[in-house]
Amino acid sequence: MLTKAAALGMQFSPEDETFLMRQAGKGTCPARDAAEAVFKRALAVKLANGPLEMRELLAKLAKVCLEDTTWTHVPANLRKIASIVDGVDKACGLEKLGLRCIEDVLFKISIKEATEFLGAHTQTPSGQIYRRSDLAGLSLESLRSYCGDRVADASSAANGLFLNLEKLAAAVRTMTPDEARGLEHLLAAR
Repeated sequence: MLTKAAALGMQFSPEDETFLMRQAGKGTCPARDAAEAVFKRALAVKLANGPLEMRELLAKLAKVCLEDTTWTHVPANLRKIASIVDGVDKACGLEKLGLRCIEDVLFKISIKEATEFLGAHTQTPSGQIYRRSDLAGLSLESLRSYCGDRVADASSAANGLFLNLEKLAAAVRTMTPDEARGLEHLLAAR
């Protein structure tokens, strides 16, 4: 609908556009938020005396969200969850209870917002997230001292003369736990 409206030159209010984007499944959310929303639905099914199978299905979905947090960063997976929850809501009559629309939770972060966030941040394999701007002031020497030669060499430019922020952001994503702790200590020491 949004694509068609744009082709026709129509514009929606920011609120309406946000609503339509969420209903279309265009967005993402933190894994914990998805898990919590799905688990609350399982509790609502129980309160509505809904079938045990539906409660178990929702509980399993919530568990998957928590066990593989990157799974919920894929909009197609969130659309599957939304479809299942919407089906459970209809089957158990939960829409009459005034529960929060599942799409408002699952797609609360727009693709644009997520893209901007990812461009401004980098993440270690353990999940620690750093703003790239916080990394910008580091020296190659201090990085080598705190994180080791592998990270420093992977992050250097001009034959090791200075730090390249893009290379450092890429190196952060592959850090070992010891290297990540070194980076944490380096940033805390600044």
